[in-house]
Amino acid sequence: MTTEAGCFSQDHAFPFIDTLFDYSSFLANAKLKGGIGHFQHVCHERVAIVGAGLSGMVAARELLKAGVENVTLFEANPIRNGGRLLSQRFDANMPEYIAEMGAMRFPPSEVGLFHYLNEFNIDTASVFPEPGIVDTEIHFQGEAHKWLAGMAPPSLFSRVDRGWRCFLKEGVTVEGKQLQAPVSITQALKEGRLADAKESWQQYLDIFGDNCFYSALVKIFTSANPPGGELWQKPDDFALFGSLGIGSGGFQPVYRAAFIEIMQLVVNGLEDDQRLVPAGIETLTDNMSSEKLHERVSTPVLVPRTF
Repeated sequence: MTTEAGCFSQDHAFPFIDTLFDYSSFLANAKLKGGIGHFQHVCHERVAIVGAGLSGMVAARELLKAGVENVTLFEANPIRNGGRLLSQRFDANMPEYIAEMGAMRFPPSEVGLFHYLNEFNIDTASVFPEPGIVDTEIHFQGEAHKWLAGMAPPSLFSRVDRGWRCFLKEGVTVEGKQLQAPVSITQALKEGRLADAKESWQQYLDIFGDNCFYSALVKIFTSANPPGGELWQKPDDFALFGSLGIGSGGFQPVYRAAFIEIMQLVVNGLEDDQRLVPAGIETLTDNMSSEKLHERVSTPVLVPRTF
């Protein structure tokens, strides 16, 4: 939800399955203390940070707040800071039209990012133009299929959509082992039952640790008891699912990515409630650059690129 100040309230933030560390509580506590850490005495050591992207700027900011006196940012781009946060405007007379050339979709479970967005009162929009969230047109094998906002996907995709949703909610039996539903692992994380989440996640690692996304899908949906009750047919259903995707669009381009990597996105809520920054995500690093705190940061030094 959005607060009166336009910030996003993260009352549902939770530890990620791959860290099991509650950054939400840590950052909330850090906010009360004025920073994520403090030196007992002023630190006179000279600190160099390579890269004036978001990570570099956050590091410089927190080091200064902690008591480091001398910080230098080394940046290869002589024109701008921000790294992969690049918001492109096309017409000065229409500043509301922005194309995000780098990072553009931000789920609230990214608690670290939203911690800093909230510090600078940078608002986010609750509706990102995801397939099925807004009116969508899916092109498959030369034909266009309309997917209206809030409705089920086109009937051609019903089997794969139903199968995937059932897998998320009910889990699957593979190699004689009943794997917990991904949503139940997420719920365990939200409730602080980290031991339960870890045990359930370990089963996925044991069975799918060496599988790419595609081969794991084949193992799941051509098993004796596939989620949704219907076997997926090769290659058609897997091509359909690759076009449909699981939240942020078609996933066929990442079929060769590790299945565990994709499941981390799902279990950690990184595919849920995607948001965008109407003013452009680059406003975050712009605000950090203009902050008085950064008057104590040495002017970024140009490091020529070599190839």
